[in-house]
Amino acid sequence: VLALLLAAATVVIVPRVLRRGLEPLAGLGQQAGQIGAESLHQRFSVAQMPEELRPICSRLNELLGRLEESFDRERRFSADLAHELRTPLAELRSQTECALKWPEARDPELDRETLAIAEHLERIVTSILALARRETRGIPLHLETVDLEQALREAWAPFSERAAQRGLQVDLRLMPCTTRMDPALFRCILTNLFDNAVDYTPRGGRLRVAVEAAAGKCVAIAIENTVSDLTAADIPRLFERFWRKEKARTPGLHLGLGLSLAKDYATELGWIIHASLSDEPALRLLLSPAERAATHTGPIH
Repeated sequence: VLALLLAAATVVIVPRVLRRGLEPLAGLGQQAGQIGAESLHQRFSVAQMPEELRPICSRLNELLGRLEESFDRERRFSADLAHELRTPLAELRSQTECALKWPEARDPELDRETLAIAEHLERIVTSILALARRETRGIPLHLETVDLEQALREAWAPFSERAAQRGLQVDLRLMPCTTRMDPALFRCILTNLFDNAVDYTPRGGRLRVAVEAAAGKCVAIAIENTVSDLTAADIPRLFERFWRKEKARTPGLHLGLGLSLAKDYATELGWIIHASLSDEPALRLLLSPAERAATHTGPIH
């Protein structure tokens, strides 16, 4: 009789205890099911959860924070892209309407302006496609040993005349060393970094490229240029897509994608780009292998 009573009590009491104990977990699942793209700001209350569920809630809150940041970044990207495309498209439409309305007064300069607008649109689309390819399926790498000094001189050659026209004081401190990487991708990184440095250095400013090597192997590459209106608060935004310092905007020349592309390409190669601002002030971009970045903190001489 006692055994039957215990069995009956177990059948009645245990399910109730289990249901009561699992209520917080069920509530957690219900709350998670109600979170969507527009409610990523919501967070789970860790304090009200049983001790066993608190680590799970903390991890879910961290995940929601990353998702919210990612969604916000994509929204800003879409808005910035629409803004970048709107201006050249409006100019192209205006010129086309003028050409159709007054065909007899067609100016030959109109064709050159139309071509410049088309080239600007092409640069935007090409850059966006490059970013999309990198994010969706990566970039196929063809690794080989690269003579770093030669690669830097070849990448700099197209910019030397532009730097001279702007009166820049250029200092190339290179040394013989090698590194293993994809030469084409490395050339794209250097092109974007040099392009940014030459155009955003004030006229008569200083631009320096230095290499540090150990045992004939590259440790880091530093590209440093004087700046006029960049602040420490701007440094974290340098690699954001379409971001440009308002006073430094150069319509038709820069899209605000060069540094973002360079950073993505470097990631594919297993390298990183670190940005900092000196007291001069000067912007310093340090390109180095990821495994060496943690140990290299001093300046390159």
